[in-house]
Amino acid sequence: MRRLEVRIGELLGPPEHGGRREAGQVGHDQLDARERHDFRTMAAHADVVEDVIADSDDDHPATRRQVLDAISWRIDARDPRKSTHGDTSTYCRG
Repeated sequence: MRRLEVRIGELLGPPEHGGRREAGQVGHDQLDARERHDFRTMAAHADVVEDVIADSDDDHPATRRQVLDAISWRIDARDPRKSTHGDTSTYCRG
């Protein structure tokens, strides 16, 4: 499931600021803003997603929250002034 969410984030591409989206653009009609943000963040940090999946098992599968927390911790470890929450620019930093 997490790998599928990464792929959705890749297909969404970077967020558009102030521009109009094209009709039929992937996911915009089916996903809310929070989901689009989360999937883009996951796509930008696919290596972290894979690490969380590797640490999971059938009894304790990787959750989206675990993945996003791990991404946030990694970003905070690099620069405590940056966080993925509320910042969609992480897709561009990838």
